[in-house]
This record gives sequence, C-alpha cells and structure tokens, in this order.
Amino acid sequence: MRVPWKQGSVFRVLPRAVLPLCAGVCLAAGEGVLVLPLGDGPEAVAVRQFAVVRGWRVVASPPAAAPAGGGVLWLHQGDAAQPEGVGATAAGRAAIRAFVEAGNGLLLTGAAFALVHDLGAEPLAPRRGGPGDDANPAAIVPVLPNHPAFAGLRPVEEAIPFSDRGYPAFADFHGSGGPSRGMLLGRSPAGVENPLVEYALGKGRIVALGWRLPHYGYPANPHRKNLERLTDNLAAYLARPERW
Repeated sequence: MRVPWKQGSVFRVLPRAVLPLCAGVCLAAGEGVLVLPLGDGPEAVAVRQFAVVRGWRVVASPPAAAPAGGGVLWLHQGDAAQPEGVGATAAGRAAIRAFVEAGNGLLLTGAAFALVHDLGAEPLAPRRGGPGDDANPAAIVPVLPNHPAFAGLRPVEEAIPFSDRGYPAFADFHGSGGPSRGMLLGRSPAGVENPLVEYALGKGRIVALGWRLPHYGYPANPHRKNLERLTDNLAAYLARPERW
C-alpha cells in the first residue's frame, strides 16, 4: 500500500518500523499513563474504569512536569461536544501544550481530538458533534500498517472494525480537508474521514483518535477488544516514540 503523505508534513519518510515484541499492553515497567477524562457522563466513567484496570493514574489536571516513569497524558471527551474542563480554558490548554513541548506524549480521543487545533499543532479547525446512537459501524483502514498503533490488529477486508453502532461526542476533519499537517495513520473505509493522526509539537508527540471510533462507553460493543488494543498500543507508543 502506498502512503498518501500530506504536503507540508512535519515528518519525513522513515524506514520500516520495528513492531513491539509484546502483545496487548506494551508499556515497560515503570512507564505510566496519566488519564484525564473530560466530563462526568458514561464515557468519562468508562475511561476511568479502563485506566484503573491498567494501573494508569486518573488526574484532574495536566501535570506541571512528567511524573517519574510517566510522560503520557490521555484526554478523552465523549459525553459533550463542546470544550470541557482543561480543554475549555486558555490556562488549561497552555498547561497541556507545555507538557507536550517538554518531550512528553499526548493522546486525544473523542471530542478532545479538536485540541490539535487549539494547541497549535493543526491549522484547520475540526468539527464537533454527538453523541448519538445509530446503526452505522466504525472501522479504520491503516494508512501506515507497520506503525506501532496497529500492532496485533487484523484488518477484515482492509479495515479494522472498532464498533458496530453509535458514537460518542466526537471531533473530526469532515468537510475541512484535514489534516493539513502531521502524519495520517488511518482513514475511514470510504476514505471520507481521517480519524487517526500523529503530530509533533515541540519535543513531544500527539496522537489524535476521533470520529466515531473511541466509543468506550458502549459496553456491548462486539469489537471492544480492538478498541482496547488500539488504545494500549497508542499509549505504549507515546511512552517510547523512538520505536518509529
């Protein structure tokens, strides 16, 4: 598969990646993840439970500096479309940006995807919407299939399924033509959405997962394991991005 690199990408073409040797959670001992759910609805509750199972620490605000063995902050917003919590204030966004620029990793999921614009990594402003309950599925076609994000995930007819219906509050590049910077990792099966993107910001990196994919508050999801595996992969990659 040829890689459709975006003009103006902040990344250069690199050699074939070395995939992680472990399965599932690939974080080494002492590598922690700080989780900051935005909101108090079912999506926020589900993400807190997800974090506790993995031994990740739930926090209320971005840290002033990376904790010992840490260096990854995950913000998920799935209960409301408009900015909430630290993402809604200039001071909060400045703290998040400083954390990443210092050389740490940031994972943005759901409507928090839109922070790529607010943090200055992406010039185009994503749309926001949701949540909703429809019968449409969600899947990703890997653009860079050897990226650590997709370790252990197997496509079905080129696409990896992540949900069979419904969606959380979301942000995406629909109608904007984005991303205009960064590195596109995955697109929707129809090629209309670009829901998985990686950016460089200062010394750190951002991975944003949007559209209808990160539906953590859907307990009956038959593709839940794929969503969990993708999340684990992204956290592990952001903890040690030198693997790519």
